[in-house]
Amino acid sequence: MTMTRCRTICQHYAYFGLEAGKMCFCGNSLRRAGKLAPEAECTSSCVGNANEKCGGHARIGLYSYQRIV
Repeated sequence: MTMTRCRTICQHYAYFGLEAGKMCFCGNSLRRAGKLAPEAECTSSCVGNANEKCGGHARIGLYSYQRIV
């Protein structure tokens, strides 16, 4: 998985996130129970591109997908 691949998969959603270097998640809303963690805890390299960080153990690197029309 890479950030670009996850973004493409989730292009019809408001948010996308990567966890543990290989998992991609898509969604249109955020859970209230979620808590912001330090970016330093996103230590997993993406399986498809070791130069990118794709979240961490029990940590999702979260991004907002804003489509320009």
